[in-house]
Amino acid sequence: MPLASPQEITAKAQKAYPRFLKKWVRREADGFFPYRVRIALNLNSRDVTSTIAANEQLLSQSKDKRGWGYTVHRRQTRTRDFGNNPVPQAITIDTLDDLLRLANKVDDFAATQMVVDRVGAVFPKLNDWLASHVQSLCAIAVDIDGLIDVALYVVEHPCPDCYARQIPVAVDTKFVSRHEAVLRQWLDVLLPPPSIDVNESKFSYRFGLRDGRTHRAIRLLDNSLRNELRLPFDEFSLPLSSISELQV
Repeated sequence: MPLASPQEITAKAQKAYPRFLKKWVRREADGFFPYRVRIALNLNSRDVTSTIAANEQLLSQSKDKRGWGYTVHRRQTRTRDFGNNPVPQAITIDTLDDLLRLANKVDDFAATQMVVDRVGAVFPKLNDWLASHVQSLCAIAVDIDGLIDVALYVVEHPCPDCYARQIPVAVDTKFVSRHEAVLRQWLDVLLPPPSIDVNESKFSYRFGLRDGRTHRAIRLLDNSLRNELRLPFDEFSLPLSSISELQV
């Protein structure tokens, strides 16, 4: 088996990143670095030329050459096929910066860090949620201020009895519907039990928001009934619940 390639080490770094994130968000990442990459470093005596080339490629992309990335730990070894030379013994990723740059996650981690800081500062009760969703936090970073503002309004005004688009925060009218999944998970944790209708799966009904209701068309064929209702028209539409409240 030939020596590991830089591409294989990059793939290993990408797999290590989620493991680091889980530890980091729980504040358990202090001992994560240096991270030892478990990868083949055997010398192939059957193909000396290819093994030497692979070794040169491995070293050319290492931290010693580029200033960041993986570190190749070598030991002076004498072998029949390769003579007396330093031979790779281990690969490590020594710092968070090395991991992020190898895994191409610099921007993702910055976004994740921002979300954790912002949400944790406003809603400490969501720390467990942050830990269990840490790999997807970067995806909501661009909308995090709106999410916090909507959740904060509903927490401060339980069962607000308004349409989602009428919540008085600086978001567009479709914002809540686009982010119902996240907001539901947050509000289930943040709201007191009396403010949640646990028997309802629909977001609006569950958290006391208004929802579009089916209207029924009504035509008044009796002029006396129209006069009794004091209506200047003989056709209109109302939800069934409103029709039932008509005093007629």
